[in-house]
Amino acid sequence: MPSSRRRFHRLAAASLTLVACLAVSTGPAASRSENLPAPVQQNNVVSSLERYAKGEYDQAVKQLIGTRTVRPLVKEFRRDAGAWIERAATPDRTQRTAVVGAMAVELMAATFGQHVDDYAESRSLIEWACARFRKLPTSEVERRFHLAGIALAQGAGDKKFIDGNGHYFNFLDKHAEHPTDRFPSEVRFRLAIATANPETQQIATWPLPPGYMVDPFVERIEHQYERQLLDGSLQMLTELFDDAAVGDEARLRSGVLRFFGRTQRSPGPTSNTPSGRRIR
Repeated sequence: MPSSRRRFHRLAAASLTLVACLAVSTGPAASRSENLPAPVQQNNVVSSLERYAKGEYDQAVKQLIGTRTVRPLVKEFRRDAGAWIERAATPDRTQRTAVVGAMAVELMAATFGQHVDDYAESRSLIEWACARFRKLPTSEVERRFHLAGIALAQGAGDKKFIDGNGHYFNFLDKHAEHPTDRFPSEVRFRLAIATANPETQQIATWPLPPGYMVDPFVERIEHQYERQLLDGSLQMLTELFDDAAVGDEARLRSGVLRFFGRTQRSPGPTSNTPSGRRIR
């Protein structure tokens, strides 16, 4: 397997459990498809979406991807899934949007065993589905869609997708700000933004490269600049202390960050990218 494919590690099944919940909550969105013209019914994207809506999750994903990787599917999926939504009667469009969003997350997850370019393309599908959701009233389905997508991005160490800052794939928006605006009471989106900062990731499930208190791409760090980075992250975490859902984690990360901020000196130049480095 090419080394670029080792950059990602499959998340725990919890992320895809969230995706399954999306489809279950929508019901059979394809229930009125029997009157569609035969060519539309035979479309592979549409057929896989209808299977997914019926609860045949694994079979639907396998049918859609087949032996291909995700990258060649992106244009086809956006075209045919978008048309599938638009063809539905107005009451059914919300259901179909939910199914399409769930499948977009499934495709993103599938790229964890593929090339980094497939993952990059899958992120554009998440943004596309997100724009579809934003045309509708907020819902529990949309909230879970965002939680699942951000969980996958966190598993990939994909700072750029979460908060819009980083050095790869600069066309992306600040994705985590979309659900933060639409679901202000869901503080896990705010925590995702706070913990996207390198200096807050001293607690991690993978070995951190040397000098990870600050962004390793920055070759020279002045002490005052580093202090501003730490203070900014500490402030973001402090604002979450009193929340029942994320307060404990925010306090733990804040304490660890304060400890490292007092004991670790500013790192020297780090011009080489560590092997297997996560996406910034």
